[in-house]
Amino acid sequence: MMFSRIVSKLQQLIKPEFAAGSHAERLFEALCSERGHLCERIAQDQRSFLAYARLTRYGKRGDYLIRRFNAEIEVKCSTAYGKDHYHYLKYAHVQRHLKMQEHTNTRVIFAFFEREGRRAAKDSLRMIPLQDLVNRKPRIVYSDKHKVLKIPRSAMVYGFDLIEKN
Repeated sequence: MMFSRIVSKLQQLIKPEFAAGSHAERLFEALCSERGHLCERIAQDQRSFLAYARLTRYGKRGDYLIRRFNAEIEVKCSTAYGKDHYHYLKYAHVQRHLKMQEHTNTRVIFAFFEREGRRAAKDSLRMIPLQDLVNRKPRIVYSDKHKVLKIPRSAMVYGFDLIEKN
């Protein structure tokens, strides 16, 4: 476990995308705290992963659990492309999260931050439920060539509105 923490810290120092992802997670925690939401970090270590992997046929757990809304949140920090501010998401990730959602009956929500170099832009949080990705909500496009979903900002919900207003 200590070795994985060291590797994670080294990746953050070397690769800007890892630093931005780590910043996005800290920013998400701070935003939850500001809004009075208790978010619990979900253990991602190998031992915890293996316990769930056997039960869910290698389902993927999110980064946080917000019990008040019965939601598992997967935080992403990525570059937005084009005039529609598209984010790309590997479809294999969607499928693995779907396995977990089906097993636990806890809805999965992707929380996207826009990446600015080594950081996440503070006011860029947008959320989208896993089900909208699986059902390919209008404007969400699947690339067969790259096996990714192209998700426009307009298909996502600003800030915490998705969980607070439902």
